[in-house]
Amino acid sequence: MIKTAWILLFCLSFSQNSYATQRTAKETAIDRLVVTRFAVNLKNKKNKQALTQFNPKFQSMIAQKLETKSYLKTTQFPKSISTQRRSKDYKKIAKLSGADGILAGAIDDKAVRIVLRSGSTGRRIAIWTHALPQSLNKKTMTKLAQKIVDSVVVTFPYRGFIVGRRRDEVKINLGKKQALKKGALLNVFEFQGKKPTLTSEKRKLGQVKIVKIGKDAAVAKIKNKSKKLPLYSKIAFNKNSTEPPTEVNQRYFDGMWGTLGTDFVFIDSYPSERNGDLDQRLYQLTLSPFLVAGFGWNKFVSEIKFGSGESDNNTVQFIMSEMSYEVFSYSWKNLGFIASPGVYYSNYTSSQKPDTELPLTNQTTTTGMIEGRLQWDITPRARVFGNFSILYPVISSDPVNGSSSMQSNGSKGGLGLRIDLSNHVSVEQVLGSQFIRYFFEDLTTVEESHFSLNTRLMVNF
Repeated sequence: MIKTAWILLFCLSFSQNSYATQRTAKETAIDRLVVTRFAVNLKNKKNKQALTQFNPKFQSMIAQKLETKSYLKTTQFPKSISTQRRSKDYKKIAKLSGADGILAGAIDDKAVRIVLRSGSTGRRIAIWTHALPQSLNKKTMTKLAQKIVDSVVVTFPYRGFIVGRRRDEVKINLGKKQALKKGALLNVFEFQGKKPTLTSEKRKLGQVKIVKIGKDAAVAKIKNKSKKLPLYSKIAFNKNSTEPPTEVNQRYFDGMWGTLGTDFVFIDSYPSERNGDLDQRLYQLTLSPFLVAGFGWNKFVSEIKFGSGESDNNTVQFIMSEMSYEVFSYSWKNLGFIASPGVYYSNYTSSQKPDTELPLTNQTTTTGMIEGRLQWDITPRARVFGNFSILYPVISSDPVNGSSSMQSNGSKGGLGLRIDLSNHVSVEQVLGSQFIRYFFEDLTTVEESHFSLNTRLMVNF
């Protein structure tokens, strides 16, 4: 009986300690944060009125900037809450908002005081204080919002935590959207103490390696299988485990994607000297709509354009396509450069009308291509870019003039804007141009110019 009682007492004590450990770990595990409006406690009535009116905008700026600069997902609570309210009041707000953390603040005549509370217990786990600007206007308050966000992001010593366990694997709440890479080694830790905060001492628990990765979650294998990693254990921040959050070092998407759109194309060609044979290569097309379709897989991109034109003498079907593959990329802050070799192909098929005086011959062109692309992410959802391609060697042939010489060359380029409508859907518009000079054996040349305006929808599957 005594032995049984000791066993039961030990099991009960272990269970209580385990529950307490998990409870304190959950207190400091935050990825869904509700941002409240800040209480305005200014004595100056004019400043108080101005800040009260600006408060919703100030709250929105903080919430949006936190999502941009961290892994945190934010929601907004439409009221201010005293930073001195009871813990259970914060728990209620967290439950209503579906959040596991609450960011509240108060503005007085000298400073802005911000507090972070746990959504599970309402306990305070971090505080910050920032001086209030002497001049209160949109510019100074925007800078203040950025300072608050920077201090919150810097204080968080982790980027996510463990949300599930199974044998020697764990699930974490980070993925491609948070710029995590497959194969990354991540350190796992937990805060020490009975009432830990975000600045408490940390104790390393182990290490995990990412084996599967999705948009917002990943599966990692525990490196030392003998070590058990509790739920809500934190993932230490590691710059080597991430790529630039804006993914400015890639042209389009990870995985498979497709595109569909229209391209308004203008074509003009002219010879170095006029003769009957070369005249049959002189294609002129006024601004005409083409159908554009394409697909890609990670670094591979393929695109094709279909269009047609008609004159008093000929009806012409146009097909233009290109394929390329990224071989080099470099990024610095919000700037990225990508180099991609590939192949360009075009086919013009002409059908002469009865009694035509100016027949056009069929023409096929194939050329190697190397593209350089410079892009700048002006916001997390908007990108401007420019590309320039060298076309060489250009090999073109037609039944009348034969094949062009290896001297033939060209170039193409464009300026564009991309807007991400969501994580999977984007719209892109590009103003482009292309120039090719064809050399023939008798040293005559034909120069062909293209101008286009391309608008397309891109979907990441």
